[in-house]
Amino acid sequence: MTELFVSPLDKPLQKNVVAGMVLDNYVIASDFKDHQGTVNLYVLPEGEYQFYPTVLNPYLKYVEIRRGRFSVKAGETVYIGEVFLTQGCGPDPVVEVRDQQERDVSMAVAMRPEVGAMTVVKRLAYFDGSYVPEK
Repeated sequence: MTELFVSPLDKPLQKNVVAGMVLDNYVIASDFKDHQGTVNLYVLPEGEYQFYPTVLNPYLKYVEIRRGRFSVKAGETVYIGEVFLTQGCGPDPVVEVRDQQERDVSMAVAMRPEVGAMTVVKRLAYFDGSYVPEK
């Protein structure tokens, strides 16, 4: 199973997780018919955030992990994209950000109708380097 952990950019990743999202999991039902995944909605304070994939396996130790970033401004509803796992369940999970705004926002509105009254700003997440986990 692979999860995506999110933390404020100015804090150590592993000790300040503010959100976690399942990327692949045989236990949680998928929101999609053609691939495993879920639409996630979180309320976060204004700021810069970082994310990284992690395999939930205590015996697996990463040397380096690709780090993603996104930002949130006060009062905004931000679409950061579909964070899609292209390779997982191993020492090097690989994710990419895909723009599926129309599909994802319509699914979010179906789950939480109040989203339909909000203006959604597209600010796709991006990758800016890597992260070396603490030993």
